[in-house]
This record gives sequence, structure tokens and C-alpha cells, in this order.
Amino acid sequence: MESSWSLKNQEKVPDGAPPFPMPTVVWDWLAREGFSTRESIEKLLNPSLKDMRDPNRLDGMKEAVQRLVRARKENEKVVIYADFDLDGTSGLALLFDALKDLGFMNLDRYQPKRLSEGYGFHESAVEEIASWGTSVIVTVDVGTAAPKTAEKAKALGLDLIITDHHLPSEILPEAFAVINPNKGTCVSGLGHLSGTGVAFYLVLALKRELEEQGLLAQPIDLKKYLDVFVIGTISDMVPLVDENRALVRHGLHQILKTDRPGLKALIDESGLSSRKCLTTQDIGFSIAPKLNALSRLEADLMPIEVLMHDSPDAGDLIKRVFELNAERKEKQKLAEEIAFFEAEEQVENGVIFIYSKDFHKGVIGLVAVKLAQRFGVPAFVGSLHEDGTISGSSRVPDPSPFHLVEILGEGSSHLLQFGGHKEAAGFKLNESEASSFYESLKTSISKYDSSAPESYYDMEVHLKDI
Repeated sequence: MESSWSLKNQEKVPDGAPPFPMPTVVWDWLAREGFSTRESIEKLLNPSLKDMRDPNRLDGMKEAVQRLVRARKENEKVVIYADFDLDGTSGLALLFDALKDLGFMNLDRYQPKRLSEGYGFHESAVEEIASWGTSVIVTVDVGTAAPKTAEKAKALGLDLIITDHHLPSEILPEAFAVINPNKGTCVSGLGHLSGTGVAFYLVLALKRELEEQGLLAQPIDLKKYLDVFVIGTISDMVPLVDENRALVRHGLHQILKTDRPGLKALIDESGLSSRKCLTTQDIGFSIAPKLNALSRLEADLMPIEVLMHDSPDAGDLIKRVFELNAERKEKQKLAEEIAFFEAEEQVENGVIFIYSKDFHKGVIGLVAVKLAQRFGVPAFVGSLHEDGTISGSSRVPDPSPFHLVEILGEGSSHLLQFGGHKEAAGFKLNESEASSFYESLKTSISKYDSSAPESYYDMEVHLKDI
């Protein structure tokens, strides 16, 4: 499905001279993007942390902070439950270290394994966490779509604080507090935050409250946590606007000053330590893939172990990271070769659904991305397990009108579970339902406009203007 191209923001043309000297082509682009005043341009080019919104604008924040302050005072056990992806992992490292620095002495953490447990907030995990003598569970990047697990936590006498950013269903979990800028009752304007970002805002609000109550023995500079904030935010591909833009800008400097031995060694071995400042490309295409490979293969080393490694000697650790990333590349290459061959026969149906026992579960999302972009249609890729179930991952081409959660919802009678975003989602089904599920996909896809999606270019630039 080839895109048609149109000029973006044709009606927005520069009105008058720029507010300060700059090349005409730059002024033209800025004006078309809506940056036509000195203030707006300065904010774009030099985003400031002073412009950050009050964390208490997030619905549920005050309740969460009050409960955590009580937990600190009474030394109750607090367990952080985080998603296994790099957004959840970065948020876990950030929140765990921040709570420790804020005086929480009774902390623990839990992450489900990508392959053996799968995505989500699991009842079995909550039962295990309860057996640890836990009073409070704080989730990171997960929990909004798990009302049954929230019920389990309540039944076990646990206070549950959900921090998440995923699109919620109509029914929110019953929890002590649900902090999600994308839930309907939240008017914070912070919907662009990643899961790590929401966790950072919780830390910000908690620090302020503890300071007001005189409970902090010494000042804490929250900028130190931006080393992992930038990894979580970039890896989750949320928009770099407003607070995200300011925090990422500072984080790209902070990560080179990180006091995390594992992360520092990873930066060194990736050949990035000599930079004055890292770029989003350095994070997205060098640091993040290496860390993600660990959870994708569910090997003997997990990303959180790298981020929270506290020994100065991290050489062997990082050597293993590089070995596992090389293994991930090989498994991905094998799956792509099979998938691309089979996809040719399905493209005319407007949707691709391919699964195989030879597809490693840890790379199916990466394969789905490649298929969607190569063939221009939604791609659903699954790994067939010995128990007859298929774990799948889906992606849509960019741009596209498709909404994966809605499409999966229409086929939910064939699924054991599903969830995710508009552009990326996961699912699970029995192989016996595979044919029926594919028919459902074709029916759902046919409801969308089949014309080529519109793509936009910013402007035309002549060589003489460069």
C-alpha cells in the first residue's frame, strides 16, 4: 500500500520577518510547524525544566503520595511491579533508586519474564508478592488493563497504586490509586509521558511532600534519575514534546555522567563515552537494542541487572550483553526470512498473520514491524508453543488508519488475551482458533478505508537555500 504525498501545513506560511536572524528556510519550517514567536521558538530549541507541570495535576497522585508517605513512616514493605520492556525496566530502576534515596528502607521489586510469564499484571505474581509480607504494590508501565488482578490484590489486603500510560478500557481497575494521564478523568495534559515518565512524576510529587513534612535528611537532585528516564522515554517512542522534550534534553547529558556502573560500562563499550552529549539515535539504535535483547531471549541476564549493577567491575556483564544481542540478531534474521516469504501470499488480503514454532517469541514484535513497513499492511506475527498456544505481536505501517486494539477486540472471541496501543499490541490464542482469527482480521481490516494512506512532507527545499 503506497502512500500519497502532500505538503504539510500548506496554509501556514511565515507572516513577516523572523523574531531573530535565521536562514529563510529554517524560518519557513518553524512557522509551518506553529513556532512563529520568539517565546515558542526558544521553548522548542531550549526546553526548560521550569516549564514542567505540577505532578499533582495527575489524577490519583495525591492519594498515591499520601499512602506512600504512610508506608515510609511505618516502614511497610513496598514492592514495585514493572513491565518487562525497556520503558518498564527504566521506570523500575528510577523508582526503586529514588524511593531508596527518599528514605524507604523496606523495598523489593518484581518483573514478569517476557517469555514464560508474558505481558501484564498477573494474579499469580500478586499472590507471590503478598507472601513476602507486602503492604503496598506500585506498578510501573502496567496495570491499567488488569481489573481482575487488582481485585486479587485487594482480596489479599494489599494497597495497589497503579502508574501507567497505556490506553485504558472502559472499566478501570479498583485500586488505592490509578495514575494514568490517558484515563478519561485525568485532565493533566501529560498524556505524552511514558511509563518511566509517570514514575518520575510520582517521585517528583513524593519528594515535594516529604520535604514539606520535614522528612528528608538531605536534599536530592532528581536530575540524577534522568539517565534512565531518557532510556525509557526514547525506547517507548512517545512524542518528544513539552516535558518529555525538556527532560530528554537534560537526560542526554546526564546519562554520560551516570553513576550506574553497568550503564556506564555499556556506554563505554558501545563507543559513546567520548561524546559531549548523546543523541536520541544513540539511545534508540545502540543502547536500547542491546538491553532489550536480554529480556527478548530471557537469558541469564536481564536489563534491570545492568541498570542496577552496583559493582565497579562490569566488564564481564557487558561482554554477556553483547553476546546476547548477537544471538538476538541471528534469531530475528531467521524469523524474517521465513516470514517475508510467507507474507507474499497474504498481502492481497490486506493483513498478514503468520506464526511458526521456529519464531522465537522474543523477536516476533521486531518481525511484525519489518513486515508492516515492507508490505504496508497490518502484520500479526506469532510464536507457536508446545502447548498449542500462539503468543503474538502486531504492528501497523506508518502512516495508517488502523487501530490494533479495536481490531483485536473485534476478534476477542478467538483470543485468550490481548492488549496494547493503537499501533502496537500483543495477543494470545489457541492454534485451533488461528484460521477463525485470521478471518476476523480480514473482516475488521476491510472496514477501514482501503485507499492509500496520506503521507506528508514538511516543505520543499532548493539547493540554493541550503
